[in-house]
Amino acid sequence: MGPIGRYPGRKVPLQIAFLLYPGVTALDVVGSWEVLSRMPDTEIRFVGKEAGPVMSEGDALLLGAAYTLTETLSPDIVVVPGGLTTPRQMVDDEVLAWLRKVHQTTIWTISVCTGALILAWTIACLSTSVDSFPKLPGGA
Repeated sequence: MGPIGRYPGRKVPLQIAFLLYPGVTALDVVGSWEVLSRMPDTEIRFVGKEAGPVMSEGDALLLGAAYTLTETLSPDIVVVPGGLTTPRQMVDDEVLAWLRKVHQTTIWTISVCTGALILAWTIACLSTSVDSFPKLPGGA
């Protein structure tokens, strides 16, 4: 049984929220979405401080936040992508408050690349543990 199946009370569909912010790395969002969107019984939500267009790092790709943070209060999985503006997100009270709130009830709160800095700072403020992948054999 996979990790999701261990949560008998979970709702269907599984709600997956991707945090979008100006300067986010498009690959961090799109690559994660490509994998997670293939899971059965899922609802994907792109969320931001405001609903609307969100320009990625280097003005490479215009993404869209269909939902605001306040419209997405109980996602099952949260994906925090990285980007050049990661330091700004680490001091954005609205983003941090949302992450703190939803992290209390998510199955997984995950990050991609420098999104780990946002997530680690958020979780450090909660005094809970942060796990990461161990170093692979051979130094990879």
